[in-house]
Amino acid sequence: IKTVAYPVQPSFVTQGGTNKAFMRFMISNKSGAGAVATVYSIKARRLGTSSDVDIARVRLYRDDGAGNNDVFNPASDALVATAEIIAGYVLFSGLGESLAANGNQDYFLSYDLYSAATTNTTVGIAVESNTHVGSSATNAILVGSNRSGLATIRGVSGTPVKLFFWATNIAPSTVLTPSSNNGFIRLRFTASNGLVK
Repeated sequence: IKTVAYPVQPSFVTQGGTNKAFMRFMISNKSGAGAVATVYSIKARRLGTSSDVDIARVRLYRDDGAGNNDVFNPASDALVATAEIIAGYVLFSGLGESLAANGNQDYFLSYDLYSAATTNTTVGIAVESNTHVGSSATNAILVGSNRSGLATIRGVSGTPVKLFFWATNIAPSTVLTPSSNNGFIRLRFTASNGLVK
């Protein structure tokens, strides 16, 4: 088994974002002619300054290879498994993914973020080595560091709040000198969300 990864993460994701693809990786069966390999587990590590509680779940998709191959399309790509991150890692087990002799298959890893995910932190994912891909093949080949880039978690943009204000002339008709703290204008502020000052 040989794995090669390609980062596809966005530059940022928002709180509560769902099914955000972070990495595409290819698993190749290098067992030799006629030997079918079965992938039964894949382990990945969370990257960045975010924490486990920021990520609701991780999804594993098999690329359908149709049309724009290598492009994540959850409507046509097959959802293989869903799992949660525990202590920085996610483990997809009991997969049963079959790879033909000398065959290749692309997969995607995507994130769902909690609505209260910590903003201004970063998030990514890595399948760090071929030893993290459990399979029936016996000739695992280490292919360096297979990881996505990092995306910044941003807050969700709500409805813009408009601010209105009115000025009322309250200036006295005359001002004696010396004097202090004479009011001239009263301002009233009203926001479109109902707050009034």
